[in-house]
Amino acid sequence: MKKVFAILLLLYFIQIGCVGTAANSISSPTQASSSDLEDQKVQEAESSVNSAGLKVWLKVLIDENGKVEDVELYKTSGDPSLDEEVIDWSKQVIFAPPQRDGISVKEWYIWPITLKRQKEP
Repeated sequence: MKKVFAILLLLYFIQIGCVGTAANSISSPTQASSSDLEDQKVQEAESSVNSAGLKVWLKVLIDENGKVEDVELYKTSGDPSLDEEVIDWSKQVIFAPPQRDGISVKEWYIWPITLKRQKEP
């Protein structure tokens, strides 16, 4: 079951162009801001998720080199084993380094991840 979710997750990120490596970094997720704005964004995004998909929200600390230094579960998908799979996977992603005034910095971001069920042929 874990392999199925991992494969679906990988296929989803390949499809939307969010699989990153050192040579092919992805853009940063939404920067963490005040808790009121974060809650509003979560509620808006949740309303757009239908029964065909699950959404996991992570809070990730991206270091000056674009590597994920720390990951916290911000909002669960409702499936603890799926949440753990997504957290484990997210630690391998490399982002474009966060910058402030042209200098690479360490920054927390809120990262919504939508998992969609793949139709069986």
